[in-house]
Amino acid sequence: EYIGKCVRNNKRIIIPAFVLDRSQQVLYEITKGIQTGHIPANTPVKVFGTSTAEINKIYSTSFTKKEFEPYFSQAYWKDGPFGDIFKEYSLLEDVNYGEIAVASSGMADSVYSKEFVKKWIADPNTVFIFVGYQDPDTIGGKLTSNESLSSIEIDSNKYESKAEIKRFSCFSGHANYSQIKNILSNIANLNNVLIVHVEEENIGELIDSYNKDFPNIKFLAPGSGEHIPLSNIHQKS
Repeated sequence: EYIGKCVRNNKRIIIPAFVLDRSQQVLYEITKGIQTGHIPANTPVKVFGTSTAEINKIYSTSFTKKEFEPYFSQAYWKDGPFGDIFKEYSLLEDVNYGEIAVASSGMADSVYSKEFVKKWIADPNTVFIFVGYQDPDTIGGKLTSNESLSSIEIDSNKYESKAEIKRFSCFSGHANYSQIKNILSNIANLNNVLIVHVEEENIGELIDSYNKDFPNIKFLAPGSGEHIPLSNIHQKS
């Protein structure tokens, strides 16, 4: 609905997306949006990235074979991974107003997405839609974490930030706290857990929360270069 509104308002829409899985999810949702009329049927959709193009072909050919049925949802088999709604590009091309671009580099810190930010971040009629986790130190992280951001530095050059920035967290590939709690609750005889994927400033708060929810489990957050032999943990358990 949001994308359809942007298209009808003649906005240029840039969606930075990870090449594997995220781009395909986005294309699926755009497909559904066109089918339901939320997005105008004649909207040009452009996909940038040679690797994205190759993986799209794997999804639409190999992953539609019967042998892969156990690995995908019923919706995937009913509707397919995505429709024939887009064209693929391997060179930087213009994205016009009223068009949608799905560009590789989900955090906009390299290749196509980065170049599109540099080219159009100062344009108030361009919308950048981020569809997943954004590392705070990346371009995507800086753009989505500060609504009042007036400028951003990229490759030692400063760019005014006038484009519209939108973020949808529903595409994140990371489990949230409640989901991980559910996983841990269903593992019998669990004594030790290593936390290896967390921002440093959140480690203490995260461990405190886990300790309250699981007082019988020891939670460890190894530092960079720290060695924790798993055999020793097992023996102590």
